[in-house]
Amino acid sequence: MHELGHNLGLKHGGAEASNFKPNYISVMNYAYNLNGIPVADAPGSPNLRLCNTEEDCGPPTVTSGTCATPNACHCTDDGLSVYGFNYCYRLDYSALNLPSLNELSIAPGLDGLDENIGVSGPSSDEDIVFYWIPGPSQQRGVSNGGAIDWNGDGVIDSHVSADLNDDGFLTLLTSQNDWEKSSGKFVHLNFTFQCASGAKSQ
Repeated sequence: MHELGHNLGLKHGGAEASNFKPNYISVMNYAYNLNGIPVADAPGSPNLRLCNTEEDCGPPTVTSGTCATPNACHCTDDGLSVYGFNYCYRLDYSALNLPSLNELSIAPGLDGLDENIGVSGPSSDEDIVFYWIPGPSQQRGVSNGGAIDWNGDGVIDSHVSADLNDDGFLTLLTSQNDWEKSSGKFVHLNFTFQCASGAKSQ
C-alpha cells in the first residue's frame, strides 16, 4: 500500500518527503509503512489494543471509533513471537490534516511545540503516534489532542524545541489529508501520476 501511494503521487510526508512526522498518520510515513497504524486501547491512551483474533479488532467486539467499521482494523499474526502479544492495527492513508508542528522555539515563551495539545487530533481518535526524544529513542503518543511530552523531560510545557522526526533539524512539520476531495475529485491522489513529470523520481 505504501508503494501504491507513491504511484498515486504521495510522498513520505504527504506533499513532501520529510519522514517520521508524528502529525502525518499514514502508511506513507515510515513509522507505519511496515507494521501499519497501531490502535490504542482507548482515546487518549498510548497503550496498544491487544488482540488474539481478528474479531477482537472490529465489530461486533468494537462498537465505536474507526475499528467499528467492518474490516478497518486487523490483529497482527506475528506479534506474539516478536513482542509476546498481538495488537490491533489498521492500514490507511492520512484522513486528517492535523495542525503543523513547529519544532523550534526561538526564545523562551515563543513558538515551538505546545505539549499540552500533542498533535491536536479529534477527541475520539484512537491512533497511536510515534515520535523521537533525545537519545534518540522512539516513543508512543496519543493522537486525540491529549498531552505529549515531546522533549521527554517529564514536564508538560507550552514552548518546546524538539526534533520529533529525528532528522537532525528543527523544522515545521506539516500534515495532509490524503483523502481530501474538492468538487468531488481527490486533491492529493493523482490516478494518472505515471504520466506526470515527477513520476520517475518517486
